[in-house]
Amino acid sequence: MEKWQRKIAIVTGASAGIGAATAKALVQAGMKVVGFARRKERIEQLAAELDDQAGKLYAVKVDLTQEQDILDGFKWNLSPGAVNTEIAIANNLISEEAYKKMIQNVEFLKSEDVADAILYLLGTPLRVQVTELIIRPIRETNRFQLE
Repeated sequence: MEKWQRKIAIVTGASAGIGAATAKALVQAGMKVVGFARRKERIEQLAAELDDQAGKLYAVKVDLTQEQDILDGFKWNLSPGAVNTEIAIANNLISEEAYKKMIQNVEFLKSEDVADAILYLLGTPLRVQVTELIIRPIRETNRFQLE
């Protein structure tokens, strides 16, 4: 489990039963766990019990029968990473000059890198289920700083 320490896992049904037991075991193994369940307060209680462990448990209210809950649950937990696109300039978040200066100091993925990954996913055999794919520049540090 050492290779999974400080990594992030999402556990559904984390308020009771198998989900709670899984969340607990992963936190004890040093992982950052995002617990999805309708009963957020139960996950918060479990998180308090696990406060002295190597990992950390975060409670998120998600009813898996509600599409909007699922979308909202993932919104706060996903990052597109550093991808060199013109979206920040197009939305007036940064000037073109400032953007050019910024990208000199940061290693970015290219849009094509993400497109290649999508093609890879679509090209996997039907018997293969890819449940997670993280794409980041080689020199980028872990961008998930949940605290």
